[in-house]
Amino acid sequence: MEQREILAFAGGDFSRLIPGFAASGVRPEVLAPGVLRLFATAARPAGSLLLSVGVHGDETAPIALLAEILTELAIDGHGLAVELLVVVANLPAIAAGKRFLHTDLNRLFPPEGKQAGDEGERARELCGLVEHFFGVARGRRLHLDLHSTIRPSLFPCFAIIPHEPAAPEARLLCAWMDHAELPALVFSQGGTRTFSAFSARACAAAAATLELGTREVLGHNRLAPLATVASALRRMLREGLLPPPTEARAQRFRAVREIVRRNRDFALNLPPDAPNFSTFSRGERIASDGMEHYFAQEDGERILFPNADVALGARAGVMIVPFTGAALVSRD
Repeated sequence: MEQREILAFAGGDFSRLIPGFAASGVRPEVLAPGVLRLFATAARPAGSLLLSVGVHGDETAPIALLAEILTELAIDGHGLAVELLVVVANLPAIAAGKRFLHTDLNRLFPPEGKQAGDEGERARELCGLVEHFFGVARGRRLHLDLHSTIRPSLFPCFAIIPHEPAAPEARLLCAWMDHAELPALVFSQGGTRTFSAFSARACAAAAATLELGTREVLGHNRLAPLATVASALRRMLREGLLPPPTEARAQRFRAVREIVRRNRDFALNLPPDAPNFSTFSRGERIASDGMEHYFAQEDGERILFPNADVALGARAGVMIVPFTGAALVSRD
């Protein structure tokens, strides 16, 4: 795929895709900048699917991956088995190559009042479009919000699932993710205001955040490591939301608490290049926050998204533990 096509898609320009979809019988409709609605060609659509990328503007592999998948779909003429909403979320941040310009968009679903300027307005717009899309949906509702991590991970691809593990939505997601060969799933609940958590909470969608590789320069992305995820996405678009049963492969974890930076004197007990899923032993210090210290509460506790440079009051890491039970136990 040519770099200019990826850059056009990243800028919310769907003009190269629309003629191909129209010729194959897939009716396209641009609903807002960076938001494309594609109507299923199947007489009885298999469900409604939201695919979002670019919530963080510097997480580019999912943008390139989705651009490639949609370009193939527009060309091959095989039709579309699901009702599809495509969202390229944070266009100004993507153009600037930054995570966000003013406020982290993935903490604004939904925004509170007139919060957060332009990013708050974009979140409000996306919330309305998503609520309408899922509000008229028949059958299953699914939202996959595609991201990349700031630092490498011991599991290069993984998912954050804001559902109880025993819930039907979680079972649907786990079946698809095992089909996509994701090596790790993290069940995380609470009052998070991420895009996927909003879809789960407000729209009764089976929703998850997928972390696919690490940040790269847009147009120079290595998509080969994402081949199994790409294959599962293609199959879902052409055949529907339910993959054939497979043996569960992914390691399961549950989030038990967040590390929050509250003081300027804050430090993580990790080297700068420590990967996601780094492990701590019971009693080992995780972080120091002024006079307060965080310690691992059990052996095998791991950290996700460690970042000592976040703003005061922001999350500096998520602690997770292995999970094999049938229900999620919250320690918040």
